[in-house]
Amino acid sequence: MVEAGFSAVPGRCSLKSEEIVMAGIPVAGDLYHRLDGKLFEIKRQLRQPGGYPFDPRDLDVALQRVIEGMFGVAGADGFYPVTLNYDLPFGEMVQAGRFDWVSDLVNRRSFPIIGRGTEEVRLELFHCNSALSIRGARSKIAERGLICARIEHLLAFAAAYPDVQSRFPVIALDSISPEVDAWHVPLLGRDHQGRTLSTQTYLTDSDELCPGRFRFLAYQMPAVAKGWY
Repeated sequence: MVEAGFSAVPGRCSLKSEEIVMAGIPVAGDLYHRLDGKLFEIKRQLRQPGGYPFDPRDLDVALQRVIEGMFGVAGADGFYPVTLNYDLPFGEMVQAGRFDWVSDLVNRRSFPIIGRGTEEVRLELFHCNSALSIRGARSKIAERGLICARIEHLLAFAAAYPDVQSRFPVIALDSISPEVDAWHVPLLGRDHQGRTLSTQTYLTDSDELCPGRFRFLAYQMPAVAKGWY
C-alpha cells in the first residue's frame, strides 16, 4: 500500500499539502543488520572498478518501488499478467495502448494476430547484458522455458503497463515481418513525441541487438509443450 501523500509512479515522489504520516514499524536486532548489510552490498557493487554488474536503470526503478513500499504491485515480482482478446480488431488493440505516435509499418497485414477468444497470460521481460542476434535471443529465451511474445502480447502489455516503455524499449521477437531487404520487429519505445509503437529493422536474423538496452517480452511455455503430464 502506498503511503497517502506520495505519488505511486516510480521516480515521482512528491509531498502534497496535507501529508498523512502512518505508524512505523521499529527495526532492530538481526533484521536491522541484515537490511543494513544488503544496502552496503548494493553500494559496494556500485563502486566496483569494473562497473555495476547489472543494469543500473533497473536498480533505480527497483529502489524507488521499495522506497514507496510498492512490494506487491504488478510487475514488481517480474511478472506482468494481461488478458488477451484475440477477437478485437487490430486497430482497437493499438488504440488501447494510447500511444503518442504509431508507425505505418505496424499493421495487421505485416503482423497478423494468431488466436481466437480470450486468454490470461503472464508476461515476463527478458534482459541480457551481452550482444545477441535475433536468433541468439530466441535461443536464450527458450532455454529459460519461455516463448517469445507476439504483437498481440506486446499491445496488451502496452495497454496494461504504459509506463514500462518509458524506461527501456520492449520488443516482441516472435512477430517478424520479413521484407525483401530487411526484418521488421514490433517495438515499444519513447522519443520526443512520447510513447511510440514502431519497428526495429535488421538486415538478417543474425544482426546483433544492442546489449543492455532492449527488453524482450516473453511468456511461460504451456505445460504440455514442456512435456508435463
